[in-house]
Amino acid sequence: MRRYETIYIMPADLPDADMNDAVEKFAKIVAGTKGTLVKLEKWGKKRLAYKIKKQGRGFYVFMDFAGVSETVRELERNLKIDDRILKYMTVVTAQNVDPEALQKEIDAAKAAAEAAEKQKNEPPPRQEIQPAQPQPQAPVSGEGKNEEAKEEKK
Repeated sequence: MRRYETIYIMPADLPDADMNDAVEKFAKIVAGTKGTLVKLEKWGKKRLAYKIKKQGRGFYVFMDFAGVSETVRELERNLKIDDRILKYMTVVTAQNVDPEALQKEIDAAKAAAEAAEKQKNEPPPRQEIQPAQPQPQAPVSGEGKNEEAKEEKK
């Protein structure tokens, strides 16, 4: 089993329902072909460096997954024939992946996401603001010495 990353771009003017449908479709393809989806991120709409199929903006989606060569072959075949996809690229990030370590990583990522969501929903704790205490002022250099010298002369 190898680890892969795929990024694909859809037209920015595509309705949200179609975008979500496409994202779910490709995630199911990975899961259905002996693959494990580690991370799925929607990067959002961005300006393209150059026009692709007469489109100047695109919606980027990032997938991090582990699978066999059949997984990548089937995913790329579907990306190629889907009209909603402007461009895609898949790269290998690791040759030999331990499924147990991969599952631990997925569980840790889910726990971190849940903790972040929980923290986001909770209001921040109230802190009591204490009034500032006046600080005693130290004599400015030179002032204190002159007064002491005058007192000694008397």
